[in-house]
Amino acid sequence: HEFKADVVTVFGMNWDGLRAIADVSASDVPGALPDRVADYTMHVVQGDVVYDAARPLVGTGIVVVQGNCTIAEGSHSAFNGLLYVSGTLTARAPARLVGQVIALGGIDAHGTGSNYVEFTHDKKLLDRIRVRVAQYRACKARFRPLPTLPDGRPTERDRPARRLGG
Repeated sequence: HEFKADVVTVFGMNWDGLRAIADVSASDVPGALPDRVADYTMHVVQGDVVYDAARPLVGTGIVVVQGNCTIAEGSHSAFNGLLYVSGTLTARAPARLVGQVIALGGIDAHGTGSNYVEFTHDKKLLDRIRVRVAQYRACKARFRPLPTLPDGRPTERDRPARRLGG
């Protein structure tokens, strides 16, 4: 069996769907990303992202990168959860990622001296995050409501067609 890890196989939806349900959806990296991943939230990043000493990858949740992800040397990143990268993950020490890491373009990880890059799989943590993040998840995409009459009923052009003959 071939291991399939495309975004639809892993998350059950495409990139547009993921961005619509994310707590943070950023395309203006790094300005749009918060300083940390708030507990049990989902961040979707369009484009390459670099986590460094000024903004390390820290917190507990799900981070999905549509591009390359770099964890820079000296970032002291400590992330718990699922890190999904559609490109390459480059990680330098010290960094610790607990949960699951999926990088479709491969992983380039190097320690320095007594500092390490650690990846630890933790199924119980992933199950807990999956339940907490997925529970009551709703689309956060903005939408324009249909036009209505002053009493709240839909306008004539927005009403469903009536079926004739019963």
